[in-house]
Amino acid sequence: MTEQEALQEFWDNALHPSLKPEISEGAKAVAMKALEKQIPKKPKSKRCDEKTVYTCECGKKHLVIYREGLIFGNKNKYCEQCGQALDWEGYRDEKTSN
Repeated sequence: MTEQEALQEFWDNALHPSLKPEISEGAKAVAMKALEKQIPKKPKSKRCDEKTVYTCECGKKHLVIYREGLIFGNKNKYCEQCGQALDWEGYRDEKTSN
């Protein structure tokens, strides 16, 4: 079931409950997955050699910080690949935290 189909099923239930009294398990699962992505998660950090890499749980790289102070990427609020909300609170830019 696609997100659009699940959303349509929820709308049908909300607007016409007598015609569509129950929501399918598939639509519920799609909705719960979408809601879970709205709860911000901290990016995973991994130090390797001369850099620290921050990734989403889907594996998308968001930020790479090199020991020389070079920074590539940015601190997006959401992952462009999977849509997961990202929580950068407590993150310290290694370039300025010396």
